[in-house]
Amino acid sequence: MRTILGASLLLALMCGTAEAKKAEVAVVGLHISGVDADSAVSAAEQMVEALDRTGRIEVVAPGEVRARLSGREELVIEGTFLGPGRSMLEEGRVLYERADFESAISVLNDAVAALRDGLPGATDSKDLIDALLLLGLANAGVGEFDSARAAYKQVIVLDPSRRIDPVNYAPKIVALFDEVREQVLALPTGSIEVSGPPGELKVFVDGRRVDEATGRIKDLPAGTHYLLVVGEQGRREFASIELAPGEAKSYLATLAGTSIGQPGGDAGQRSQQASLLYSAVGDFVDTPLVLMGGEVGDGKVSLQLYEPRTETFSRAVTADAGGDPLGAMLDLSPTLANYVTDDGLLRTDRVSPQVSSLDISTNMLLASILLDPEPIVQIETVAAGPPWYLWAGVAALAAGGAAAAVVVFGPDTTGPSEPVDPDQGTVVIGPMP
Repeated sequence: MRTILGASLLLALMCGTAEAKKAEVAVVGLHISGVDADSAVSAAEQMVEALDRTGRIEVVAPGEVRARLSGREELVIEGTFLGPGRSMLEEGRVLYERADFESAISVLNDAVAALRDGLPGATDSKDLIDALLLLGLANAGVGEFDSARAAYKQVIVLDPSRRIDPVNYAPKIVALFDEVREQVLALPTGSIEVSGPPGELKVFVDGRRVDEATGRIKDLPAGTHYLLVVGEQGRREFASIELAPGEAKSYLATLAGTSIGQPGGDAGQRSQQASLLYSAVGDFVDTPLVLMGGEVGDGKVSLQLYEPRTETFSRAVTADAGGDPLGAMLDLSPTLANYVTDDGLLRTDRVSPQVSSLDISTNMLLASILLDPEPIVQIETVAAGPPWYLWAGVAALAAGGAAAAVVVFGPDTTGPSEPVDPDQGTVVIGPMP
């Protein structure tokens, strides 16, 4: 009998060991055009249910994703829009330090263009300014001083208060920068008057927050300025405004909708944007896999998995939308269960370098998570009993009489009270200050 029981136990253990582990997949919404916020939430919920039914996928639903990304939303946005430019900037810096000025100039010009293109989604121009400063140095290194002046002019237009440190820059470079700065600031400054719909607005000019959300923004040097207006529920609008010396312009923000950013003009650009977006999400969502799915043009939809650990994408499964893109994607979802290993990771024979050409502006749920974050919640313990110095005052009262009571407690205005246990307390949950 013991032999039979032992064999049964061993068999059970072996079966338990062989049982496949469910793949943990984060769902962050779907890219479907023309849907409102409520429909976007409903679509994500249906996808969660469809993936759950496969029996091989454990879903991290959008609500949990929102909690995991809390406080990191801006990092995801910056990684999406500034990531390529930052990489080019670092490459250009290495080339400059190797005194390969010609190659550095080429890479840094691309970095400036990429970082400028990233401004509609980001609120930080520091990397762009750093790239322009380094570009000026590289141009000066090959004797192209007019190009160096042009780079420094852009720096001063973006940040009129910017100076360069004579400790880290050669005297001739400092002199060149100061010369350009004096020329730019000698011209009459312009202004932009911003107005928008009712509600709280945040306005960023050239990556800097403006104290007055609406009204006239003054003392702007002549040149190109980058305006970002952020409204309620994460609605945002971007504009590039050219100011002539002394010119005053007005800008009316409509804030028509919530969008992570403007989609690329062709399939290749949209694929790159989707790759950057989901790579940035994957850095912080803390799951082995992330689902990306939506319309990819030509009346088709696709589903794909991204694995942050290896920075790889699965093959995309595609189908005709047939007038019902959500329904088509729900039908595709069981296929993804065959793309994961028994360890819950992406199968190596299902990896692909191709990324679906998703329109990043059509994922309303992910836009809400990133652009309209909920307040960070903190838990703090508040002692219910009197602080230690009041208890010390009781001892002083016993030793020194009524005078000590007046010093420690002040006038008695509360009347008699019940004793309080100083070890008891309450837990208060509320938004971070």
